[in-house]
Amino acid sequence: MENNLFTQFAKRRHETNSERLEQLTQEFAHHLSDTLFWIASKKVGSQISFELISGDNSDSPPSLFAYMNSDGSTEYPTTILDDIEHHGRQYTAIRGSYLIALSQKITTTLHILDENNASIVLSHDMQLKLHQIIKSLWTTETEVDPLPTIHAQPTDTQPASKKRSWLKFFIFSAILIIVCATGYWLYRH
Repeated sequence: MENNLFTQFAKRRHETNSERLEQLTQEFAHHLSDTLFWIASKKVGSQISFELISGDNSDSPPSLFAYMNSDGSTEYPTTILDDIEHHGRQYTAIRGSYLIALSQKITTTLHILDENNASIVLSHDMQLKLHQIIKSLWTTETEVDPLPTIHAQPTDTQPASKKRSWLKFFIFSAILIIVCATGYWLYRH
């Protein structure tokens, strides 16, 4: 994300000119969706959980801190390198579109910080608004002619594990019959 746009949005998002603000918000959402952010995280088994910091009082939602490079590069921001190297903290890289989509699952206040100590705080309501804009941008950018729908009926509705268990049972039964028949034949002769 260009730092200029980031700064513009941070300063002008309380403007009264709603048309200009809407355009600026859409530009910000578009750039935000493509930006890579780093979030303090912990890996528990195969899952990654983000570190949330509880609010000052019980009414305020927890805060989520996301760090970014001012130049839009995909390298670790210098602001978190010290935490990684000296304090052993873990950070997970996540695209802005996914970061904003988290607002659908959890209520947080999002703090975005860049290397130049510029920051912006996005309330949960603002995250939801940005999510709707990003979602509409994504659907209009990826809209293609729909392919014809082909309806195919599955020929076998049993899951593969059930098929294998029947096959094992069949093989076991066949071997058991052969062994019994051979034993009976040997007994009779």
